[in-house]
Amino acid sequence: MNTGPTSALIPNPQDRRVYLPAAGMIPKATELSSKDISFIRTAHSIYVPSTRIKYLNKDDCFVWPDLEGIVYPMTPGEIARVELEREFGKPRIWVKKKDLEKLSIPPPQYYDGVVRSGKLWYVDLNSAYHQIYKYLSLDIVWPRGQGGLLLNNVAERLAPNKLARNSLVGISRSRKLWLDTPQGTKEINFHNPFFNPNLWRTIQSILHEIATTAIKGGCCYVSVDGYIFDNLINFTDFTEYLNGHRLSFKTKKGSGYIRGFADYKVGAKETKVKAMEARPLDKIERLEKGCLEWLTKVRESYFP
Repeated sequence: MNTGPTSALIPNPQDRRVYLPAAGMIPKATELSSKDISFIRTAHSIYVPSTRIKYLNKDDCFVWPDLEGIVYPMTPGEIARVELEREFGKPRIWVKKKDLEKLSIPPPQYYDGVVRSGKLWYVDLNSAYHQIYKYLSLDIVWPRGQGGLLLNNVAERLAPNKLARNSLVGISRSRKLWLDTPQGTKEINFHNPFFNPNLWRTIQSILHEIATTAIKGGCCYVSVDGYIFDNLINFTDFTEYLNGHRLSFKTKKGSGYIRGFADYKVGAKETKVKAMEARPLDKIERLEKGCLEWLTKVRESYFP
């Protein structure tokens, strides 16, 4: 399923690399557009296929060794790809057409729509994606079918670099590029040897199961891996549930408020968003059960 019409659009280590400050990335894209030069823009870089020049946001780059041991500044995505290739080479992962549907599940989000103020308790899973996928395999099969390309070694090497370890998940679900051209944006498929929608589905199913448990237990707000409670007993029950599954997390408590989704304060933790109104939000998949229990058994089996 990992197919694409061309590899000429994909940057490689031999391309010319130009490092720009973060503030210079948007002006560079604007300049290229004004000159009718086509380019591919990602979170941390801009690539021009016609000149094979890659402009990189130097503020997001980290010095890292490539496969030959040459050390130079890389973007988080480059680092994650290097480590995946160092561990697995370029694997052949069988992806069925119906597996693509698994990319549609969103990260869990929930808000009951009630404006609150007073004492609140906040729970945050530590490095949630990384904490989960380090016990999974790159070639995992849905549902709950562990493969042979275990990600633990890659996860350990990426652990010190937050952006790179999160990039791994994005890489596993990426198979398209968006080429900005004078005629508009063109969507282009490309071959990605690390593409597997089942990894995304498994990670999200575990997070949705945790979120479902939190909500049933009185949680009033969920955003991916963060949970807010307005009741100490419910908060305590949820943290005991996480401890029972050996999940690592941190907590905050204190006076605060919830005024809308992404508009809250718990002690010293405060968002900058100001919601126009308190509107209920429910993006929770409540169909999957047993995913977290399965992860616990996998961890005990492979990594006691």
